[in-house]
Amino acid sequence: MPKLNELKLGHEINKKPPFGRFIWTACTNCETPRWVPYVKCKDAPKSLVCKKCVPGLTLKCRGRGFTDKDGYRMISLPWDHEFIATANKRGWIPGHRLVMAQHLGRNLISPEIVHHLNGIKDDNRIENLTIVSRKDHIHLGIPYQHRIEDLERSMKVLEARIKILESNTETPQTDYFKSAEGSL
Repeated sequence: MPKLNELKLGHEINKKPPFGRFIWTACTNCETPRWVPYVKCKDAPKSLVCKKCVPGLTLKCRGRGFTDKDGYRMISLPWDHEFIATANKRGWIPGHRLVMAQHLGRNLISPEIVHHLNGIKDDNRIENLTIVSRKDHIHLGIPYQHRIEDLERSMKVLEARIKILESNTETPQTDYFKSAEGSL
């Protein structure tokens, strides 16, 4: 019997890929030990729960969702939900679009952009949301916000470099000019 957190290669335990790493770990739900692919960069098993426990957990998670790469809260809708037409082909809908659709009592059409007034993407309170056209959304300045933040960071770095350079008044260049002035 393997020890907990023991690492082995796939070919040693008849798993594929043969040179992939696997870790002996217990399910966090039912505590059944099993071999799981090991993710080296995360220093953790690929999955914390076994296949038997996953269906029960996904039913509990229905409607909770996740945060996507752009910072928007995504919510999974059942296929019989009244606003499923607003969702993508897998049944996921951005939370702010769902809140606005529920508020209006109708499905949103694609040209309708739901804008966060305070700029916080996961603040989906109805008082923080408004519908704008694509044209109006572009002019709200949101695309420039990240650029401004990047430029402010760069400016701080450059100001710090200037301070360092100004504090080092005796540099080889100033010594060279001083010696050249003395010879004139």
